[in-house]
Amino acid sequence: MKKLSLLLLLPLLMLQGCSSDTEETTAAGPSAPAEDTALATMEFIRTGIKEGRPQVLWMAMPESYQNDVNGLVHLFAENMDKGVWDQSMGMVKTIHSILVDKAEFFAGNQMIASNAQAKEAIPMIADLLGTIIDGAGDLDKLKSFDGETFLTTSGTDVMKHMEKIMALNPSPDGSPLASFYGAKFETVESTDTTATLKIVQEDGTEETQNFIKHEGKWLPLDMVEEWDDNMQKARESLAALPEQMGPAKMQIGMVTGMVSGVLSPLQSAETQEQFDTAIEGLMAQGMGMMGGGMPGMGGGFPGMGGGMAPPPGGPGSLGDGPGSLGDAPEEGDNN
Repeated sequence: MKKLSLLLLLPLLMLQGCSSDTEETTAAGPSAPAEDTALATMEFIRTGIKEGRPQVLWMAMPESYQNDVNGLVHLFAENMDKGVWDQSMGMVKTIHSILVDKAEFFAGNQMIASNAQAKEAIPMIADLLGTIIDGAGDLDKLKSFDGETFLTTSGTDVMKHMEKIMALNPSPDGSPLASFYGAKFETVESTDTTATLKIVQEDGTEETQNFIKHEGKWLPLDMVEEWDDNMQKARESLAALPEQMGPAKMQIGMVTGMVSGVLSPLQSAETQEQFDTAIEGLMAQGMGMMGGGMPGMGGGFPGMGGGMAPPPGGPGSLGDGPGSLGDAPEEGDNN
């Protein structure tokens, strides 16, 4: 089993949250763990995520870490090429508009109607893309990014949409969140500033995680040890964006142009028959591309498996190159 590092969630949880060490309760739920322990912190996170409040992960981090992540978003917005961003988001907006404007035709297509998962997924994907567009469609807005507002609105909605979509095609290994919800956390040993927790999965698998109290917050030890280095690599990667975008502009323009051409028949369809013909053509092109082999295509909070990684080089990239924020340890790792 892979543990899901908190770092793997940061691209979706880049916000400025509450950093109070005292317990405060609001209509949205408590803003801090009930007790000042590593065990209470894990239970606080689990309860919050289960209740649809992913902002608890942010609340569990020190203010300096919150500022670091917010700074990455601002740096990305400053250094990202606006033309490239607008082109990329324009493609997303086009797909979203087709899913919404042609919803009746999608429902009326026999092939889609006969596939229950596809029929359910289309409006869900439309909702997800709409939320992404609202939250990140304007690059200039990211320059004054307010994390707390993002996570309590767009960020929370993205999480809900993703859970619905993933539920349509469950992983054979089970849901990462379900695995987290079902895990049991036990304190092995604890002092005022250190702790070791044992995590027992429902299948009996056990692992341990070392925690340290850092700037008033209980954090995984490996996360604290790697944080500064990871943040520095991310900043260096984002600082290099202007140079990287030069050669990439033409490639991105070609891709967006190709996608626009492929989607054009769907956009212009005015009858079910025209739409069905466009769908058939789209599928034929897709099969042709796969058959032709198009070139170029092809440490943190424990107890949670899986994770999504954005493209390398953006804020919170999860790859191995510069700017990556770290990998989830492989099964059997004890930190």
